[in-house]
Amino acid sequence: THIHVSTNGWLTLGTSAGSNNISALNTGTQNGFTTIPDNLPVIAPLWDNQALSSTTGISYLKTGTTPNQIMTIQYSNVKWTTNASSANVEFQVLFYENTSKLEFIYHRLGGAYVADASNGASIGIATTSGAYLNFNSSDSIPVASTTVSTDTITTFPAEGQIYTFIRPEYSTWMNGDWNTGGIWSGGN
Repeated sequence: THIHVSTNGWLTLGTSAGSNNISALNTGTQNGFTTIPDNLPVIAPLWDNQALSSTTGISYLKTGTTPNQIMTIQYSNVKWTTNASSANVEFQVLFYENTSKLEFIYHRLGGAYVADASNGASIGIATTSGAYLNFNSSDSIPVASTTVSTDTITTFPAEGQIYTFIRPEYSTWMNGDWNTGGIWSGGN
């Protein structure tokens, strides 16, 4: 499985990187999850206009042994949004091999959310079939929707907040060898 990572807080899996310009979880426009099949599945732990404070701001680590490996993608020293004067958040995406589990974990670095031209962030996932699950907030227990796309989150997730997704198709994403597909800068 190839992992393609955007500096704007989302990633996709598969052999093709597809477009780096995707915007909302179900807009139905050219930039929506549901209309760019080469970008599915899409995993969005904190999808917004962001900047990394260093060139090493995205890293990965595979731990454990088959069949119980965990692949961790880490976003470090992130400025959420590009108008932020310094890094204010870090987050991870954890893929669990041979399970249906995917996690987002958050760490606050201080500072405040600084508005820019975007409306805010999306947190959620879209599957290979185009179905999606999108949170309405970054609360400790957000409402998850498969029909309403939210891209207006401007509140940081709590320190150590973990969001867990469990779906049968995740186990097929997690098996086999991992390759990094590259890191995209910018885009939506």
